[in-house]
Amino acid sequence: DMVAHVMKDTDLDNIRGDPRFDAVVVAAKKIRKQGTGDNTQSNGGSLGVKLQEVSAQERRNLGLSENVGVMVVTVTRGGPGEKALLQAGDILCKLDEDLIGDVRAATDWIRKRSPGTEVTIVIMRDGEWYNTKAKLGTE
Repeated sequence: DMVAHVMKDTDLDNIRGDPRFDAVVVAAKKIRKQGTGDNTQSNGGSLGVKLQEVSAQERRNLGLSENVGVMVVTVTRGGPGEKALLQAGDILCKLDEDLIGDVRAATDWIRKRSPGTEVTIVIMRDGEWYNTKAKLGTE
């Protein structure tokens, strides 16, 4: 752990109060508070899935438009995605009426909704289109 290493090898009394040290501490606290970037948790709604980008080649192979689709990688047991029957390998293409083209767009869309919001999800699974509904959770 880098922080532990720095603390062991540095005389903290000599750097406390240094604005550069204080700035590092503030930044570290922000990062800890924000978490690791795991897109399954947020302050807004959650679908309880981990998503990954779909390459341009994979989109062509599936017959999808250039900027449509993200892949479901994992589904949280007991979460909204599992209750909506989502599975690893599904290609999530649409949330309500909005096309989804990348993980950030999907994550932002979900986080902007409150837990308890019901959403319609359009996925592609094994070359077939499916519609399902999910009630967003809190994590």
